[in-house]
Amino acid sequence: MKDIEIVDNFFDSKLHQKAYSYAMNRGQAKWGEFDNDPTRPTGLTVNCSETEPIYQKFDRVAREKFPKIADFELVRLYINCFMPYEQPLFHVDAAEIDGLEAHTMLYYPQLEYERQEGGWTEFLLDNDSYIHGSLPLSNRAMLFNGKLWHRATPFRNHVRFTFALKYEKITDPNLDLRKYGAPRIGSLK
Repeated sequence: MKDIEIVDNFFDSKLHQKAYSYAMNRGQAKWGEFDNDPTRPTGLTVNCSETEPIYQKFDRVAREKFPKIADFELVRLYINCFMPYEQPLFHVDAAEIDGLEAHTMLYYPQLEYERQEGGWTEFLLDNDSYIHGSLPLSNRAMLFNGKLWHRATPFRNHVRFTFALKYEKITDPNLDLRKYGAPRIGSLK
């Protein structure tokens, strides 16, 4: 699919282990990213600071593996944490705004995966007639158009961690994203 690209073995084994350990041991999670309805948040999130080495490492490797985002700005990196049996909603990561291009990269840090656990990412495609899913294989990264409708599904028996990187490129110099509530942290002054 042109709007979804997948890279397996995203990190070498040492960095994969570090990403997994970071997700497992990172504190300061806050309840609730919300998908479309702010009254129905799901999961927990952990924001990563752009000063942290993991932020810089993810950005560097993402740009190497996905040349499509070479001239995009990384505006946010965070970890989604979903408890077993949570029910996230379909959503988009970027609104349909003329003059804005957006991509999301997801990374699955778990060390192993068994398909009966679930945990895939689902996309609504073909005018909402079909769902396309991607398995959360260990050390897999996926880049997709941030304007695609998608949702996470939880694991059955353990927490599902996913690193999410949000990339944007403004193609209209007159565009002011502040009025749209863009996910940028600290870059809109």
